[in-house]
Amino acid sequence: MKGFEHPIIKTSIPGKLSRGWVKRMQDVEAPNITYTDKDFPVFIKSAFLNNVWDVDGNMFLDLTSFFGVASIGHRHPKVQKIVKELDIYHGMGDVHPTPYKVMLLEKLNALLGGGFMGIFAQSGSEAVETCIKTQMLYTHKPKIVVFEDAYHGLGFGAMNLTQRKYFKEGLEPYTGQWVYTLPFLENNEEQMLNNLIRLLEDKKDIGMVFLEPIQGRGGIRIFSNRFLKNLRTLTKDFSVLLGFDEIFTGSYRTGYISYAKAMGIDFDLITLGKGLSSQFPLSVCMGKRKIMEIAWPKSRGEAKHTYTFLGHPLFTRVGLAVLDIIEQEKLHEKVRRKGKEYIDMLKEVLKNKKGIKDIRGAGFMIGIEFEYNIFELVKKLLKKGYITLPAGNKGHVLEIIPTFYITDELFTRFVEVLDGVIE
Repeated sequence: MKGFEHPIIKTSIPGKLSRGWVKRMQDVEAPNITYTDKDFPVFIKSAFLNNVWDVDGNMFLDLTSFFGVASIGHRHPKVQKIVKELDIYHGMGDVHPTPYKVMLLEKLNALLGGGFMGIFAQSGSEAVETCIKTQMLYTHKPKIVVFEDAYHGLGFGAMNLTQRKYFKEGLEPYTGQWVYTLPFLENNEEQMLNNLIRLLEDKKDIGMVFLEPIQGRGGIRIFSNRFLKNLRTLTKDFSVLLGFDEIFTGSYRTGYISYAKAMGIDFDLITLGKGLSSQFPLSVCMGKRKIMEIAWPKSRGEAKHTYTFLGHPLFTRVGLAVLDIIEQEKLHEKVRRKGKEYIDMLKEVLKNKKGIKDIRGAGFMIGIEFEYNIFELVKKLLKKGYITLPAGNKGHVLEIIPTFYITDELFTRFVEVLDGVIE
């Protein structure tokens, strides 16, 4: 059935047409943006649910959801229907809005437990920058505590919070003014808490602690529930805000609208995005009502913070549909149940493979940590028809981020292929 098929590779990877597009791209795009090599990338022509076709006619299985965005698959029929039938494709979100903006904010507020207000944006980076502004306007303190290997986007404000040197090369003199960075000690969370206590005792200019409850681009590194609960206690004790970047982990990617909320952690600010609107550029910063009302008092006629596409009617309408589809089809329950099964399957099949350090994750956010950079592995999987991505500061973690419609048959075949490729 279309959208649920195993890969079919008809040409070399990349094929002749993809190679031709690489040459054309190299003439017009800045060289650092898209990685190219003799065997990478393919150029994509179309996609539907789990499957992706390139310009050469090869069919792939997508295990990335295209950066975690296509949670309900590519070109979901219900989303396609909205795109065709919607009466308005753009609006004036902060002047003359459409009802969809309000309806989606109401929905997110209810899902988060009530008492929240929000500001829409397009990218995760923009939602993070809204979060940064909100905390500074509320606390009047400039500094934010983040953790090693954090990824919070590459807008100039968000880039200050992102903790990977590569992204800041050449910009070091202009970044880092707003942050204190603590090491991520996976095997010593008590020391992480002690480090934070000393920092909070020593520095009086900290307004917020901000983190991904599971680091995505950092390599599917998971903060324990115990650590997060202690972190909440500490931030309250020191009158510091606690913010979660759930652009990746939220919107049901881990089986919950918010992973932190599911773990029972109270928070002040949260960002959501990626799968929220199934491939359309939509993100949001949600904050507790008191914080948002103080940081962003009533408009006097000119919005203090906005975007041209804020509350875009198409994106917000699709966002409502995505949440409805997930709830009606109980896809979030599937993600929680099958995510655990797939992690167990990977552990069993790959248990004797040399070079694998760990297999971990939550829901459909799974990482296989290797002892080496796995980009060549990603290329080999592409030749077999599987689209995957590396993660981690050394490119040593294979991210497996399938759509919520992945089947046992499709996943089992992928694991068999992965086992053979690693061998």
